[in-house]
This record gives sequence, C-alpha cells and structure tokens, in this order.
Amino acid sequence: MKNIFKVAFLSLLGYGATAQTLENVNLLNTTGLYGSPRYVGMGGAFMALGNDLSALHLNPAAGTVYRQDNFGLSLGFQGQTNSTMFLNGSRSDETIDPVFQNIGLVKKFGQKDKYFFGLTYNRIADFNTTYNVGGVNPYQSNGGIETGFTLGEYWLAAANGLTVAELESAGFIDEASAASADVLLRDQNDNDRVIGFDFVDNESNVDYRYSETGSRSEIAINFGGAVSKTFSWGAGIGIPSLSYTNTGTLTESGYADTSYFNSVDLVRSNSVDAYGINLKLGFIFRPVQWFRVGASYQSPSWYNVNEIYTTRVNGYARNGNVFAGNEYIFDDIRYGVSTPSILRAGLATVIGKHGIISADMEYTNPSNTTINGKNNNNYEADEDFYQQSTESTIALKVGGELRFGPVYLRAGAQHRASNFVNPEDYQSSINMYTGGIGYKKGRFGFDVAYIHSAYSQNYLAHRYLAYQVDNGIGQEDVNIDRAIVQNDITKGSVVLGFNLSF
Repeated sequence: MKNIFKVAFLSLLGYGATAQTLENVNLLNTTGLYGSPRYVGMGGAFMALGNDLSALHLNPAAGTVYRQDNFGLSLGFQGQTNSTMFLNGSRSDETIDPVFQNIGLVKKFGQKDKYFFGLTYNRIADFNTTYNVGGVNPYQSNGGIETGFTLGEYWLAAANGLTVAELESAGFIDEASAASADVLLRDQNDNDRVIGFDFVDNESNVDYRYSETGSRSEIAINFGGAVSKTFSWGAGIGIPSLSYTNTGTLTESGYADTSYFNSVDLVRSNSVDAYGINLKLGFIFRPVQWFRVGASYQSPSWYNVNEIYTTRVNGYARNGNVFAGNEYIFDDIRYGVSTPSILRAGLATVIGKHGIISADMEYTNPSNTTINGKNNNNYEADEDFYQQSTESTIALKVGGELRFGPVYLRAGAQHRASNFVNPEDYQSSINMYTGGIGYKKGRFGFDVAYIHSAYSQNYLAHRYLAYQVDNGIGQEDVNIDRAIVQNDITKGSVVLGFNLSF
C-alpha cells in the first residue's frame, strides 16, 4: 500500500503547487468596492456621472464634470466575520481593520476650464483576514481498511530512505524540514537517512490557523476635456500595485502516548509583491440635460511579480523540548502577468436638482490572463490551469442619490460574479449593499457610507488530509473536499471622507 500511496502523493504534489499559483495570480484579478463615500454609497455606479475621485479609476472622462478644482480624502474601518468549517469542526472569528480608501486632486485649466488633470489613489481590493479552526482526523486501521493519514506518514512516503540533503535537492522541502526537526526518524549510522516516524494512534487533532494581509491599489493619472456641452472625453494611465502576505499554520496533535512528540507544526508563508501599468480611455455623452451615457476601455494590466514562499516544521516534545526544523525558501521567483482588458458602460438619469439614478455594467475575462516566466522559468502549466479554471465575468451596479438642500441620501448595490468556472471550489460571487449620507455647503463637503458584503471562499489546508480510505483493492480514495476549509465571509465597512472645492 505504501508504494501506491507514494504514487498518489506525487500526483497531488503538482496540484498543490499549481493551486498556490492560481490563488496568487487571482489576486491581480480581484476587485472590491472601495473609494470615496459618495462612490461607495451609490454602489460604485458612476460611469456616466463623474464628479468623483474614485470614478476617475473607472472612466477617465469623469474629471471633466468637475466645475472647480477639487481635493478629497477618504478612510474607514472594515469589520469581518469568518464562519469556517473544517474536518467537521466549526468556528467564527471577527476582526476589524482600518482601511485607507482614496486621496486625489483634480485641477481644471484652459479656456473656460474645459480641460482637467487628475492625480488620484484608490484601493481596489483588500485581503485582510484571520481565522482559526480545527477538527478531528481519524486514521484508524480496521480490517485492512485505513482511514486517513498523519502528516508523518504523508512525509515518510516521499522521504523514506533519503537524507535531508537529498530531500532538499529533490524539492521535498516540507519533508526536509521535518527530518531536520527529528519529526521524521533518521538512521545515524547510515548518513541520517529517513527510516520512519513514531506518532501513531487512532486519530489526530488538526488545527488550522490562517491569516492574510495586504491590498491591491492603483494610482491614476488622467487628462481630458469637453468637446462640447454634450460630449466629454478622458485618457489616463493606471499604475496598479499589490502587496500581500499569508501565513498558514497547520498543527497536528493527539498522538499516541508512546510518541515522543505531543504535536507538530507546519508553518507556510507566502508573500507577493507586484507593480504594473494599464491605459484607459473613456467618454461621457449627455444628449439631453436629464440623461447621460458613459463608457470606458481599460487595457490589459501588465505586472511584474515577485513571490517568496517559505516553509518550516516544528516538533513539540512531551518533555517540553522544541525541535525547530530548517526554514526553507520554497520559491523565490520573478514572473510577469498580463491581466485582461476591462470594458465598462453606464447610464444615468438626473432628476433636476433633487436626484440621480445610475446603473453600470463591467465585463472582463480572467481566462485571458497570461503568465510569462523570467530567468528561463516556464509557467505554461500554471497559465493553462488558471485559464481553464476561470471564465468571463460581469459586475452589475446600481445607485441612487436624493438631495434635500445641503443633505444627500444615497443607496446602492453591486453584484460581482465569481472569476471561476466552479465557484464552489474557490470563491463565490459577491453581493454588496450600500448606503450613505452627505453634507455639502459651499466649498466643503463631508460624507459617510456603509457597505455590507457577503461571499464564501475555500482554502486547501493540506493535501495529506485528502487521503481518506483504502478501498480494499490496493487503491487510494482521494477526497480533496476533506482537506478544504470552507469559509463564509461577511464584511461591514464604514467609510468617512471630505472634499474641498477651490
């Protein structure tokens, strides 16, 4: 059975590596609802409206609607609840984090101020989350049928008979770290070759702690002007950036009393930094006073990506001793990513000086994402996997605003479809509902908005948990769902901002 198990182990090794790349590349195609309180409060439906700093990141013609120079700044707080399930265990965790939303300046110039220049920063997506969930991993052998495996058995399938140096050379980094921590037993009389492990019992307890921090943001440099009273245009350069880190700690405990170790940690960390550029063109057309149409094209975003992935195993002995394994850099790579172009369009109706109703649609196709290797690295397999796992997607946005003198009431909603062919395997569609209030008197304006959003996301805790049962005929039954953490996410955010016209 061990030989068959080793074959299954090697076949899933590629799955884990490719899944990690899929998650990292998808960060560059992830979009949320962030920005000025007015923009957020109306669900982000601003393609045909303009007159907002966040709208400049969707349609560069938005700056032509300003009648005066304008400066704005927005920040807020985001609360998040994670309801997680894993190995029949469940838990709920809550966090709250400050979020810098946007800042920007629009300057009007030329005859009758028909032209504008805009420099803005806006958050596009936020990845801060933390959760901790645990369950029971049964692996008792009963009548020749073995249910589940420990980390040690999983590692031993690849490490048996090899030295730490040989494991390093072969790319079995977790196993090398486990051997260096003496979690895997070694023969000191034969070059410290791995010969086994000793923590066997009826079941183990598995605890999974996960945290991620980071965001994707964009600096936009826009220029545009009015051709007539009915038609405005704009062009811009976007400079998107990503800074992201995640750490997953899987702790297995509850071993047999005869085991030297009480528990084992596997700690994996992944950091991704990316910088890119894109181009935008857009227009706003107002055939009559009460009706407006807006549209824009955003080119593919071309990114340079730096990624570092580390792993380490720690063993905790029953006598209190801690055995820290070697920390390895599993990946320290550079590659290029081209995310797909984005098409946006919107309609708006202006009801005198008392109200606005707007609706937008956004289309993109993540399956057109390409990955380009650097330093003779080839990522064709990762690119193929991502393209096959994703599909074209749309976002629908609606918003409204009512004016009562200097006071504005706002509401909106946004539906953003999942990027994935099988959303249940990765991340679902996201539904967002928003509301807000604003006050503007003279040159000064102050706004507040609230966003409620909900979606689900799945994480692969560790592929060793997927080996569930020997079916009695010498083949392994691989159940990847058993290794998945299911996370239902609810977010509530408050955004505060002010703007000054001059």
